[in-house]
Amino acid sequence: MEEETQYFEQEPISSQVRSMVVTSGAVVLDRDKLESDARELFEKVSNGSHKIQRPDNFGGFVLTPSLMNFYVGFNNAIADTVCYYRTTSEDGQSNSDSAWCYKNLGV
Repeated sequence: MEEETQYFEQEPISSQVRSMVVTSGAVVLDRDKLESDARELFEKVSNGSHKIQRPDNFGGFVLTPSLMNFYVGFNNAIADTVCYYRTTSEDGQSNSDSAWCYKNLGV
């Protein structure tokens, strides 16, 4: 939870407010009320009378990709597959601190 709290506190105030008034994936029954609640909370936070705490449902996943493919099409039937990848260490593990490498695989 420490990592989520640090991330939450780095978010802009508007994003923190949104996470307090909006339940992700829930049906919005009254958009005007939602916007009114967000404005009210934003004003309280902006003038220093209220501090937003990270909601219990705020979280996520940290993804560390080691390879990404992008398909680049042209106007004819030939397309390229552009591959970005990270180098691996001697034990075969991806090195998340290394720079991305690039190769064109073609199709």
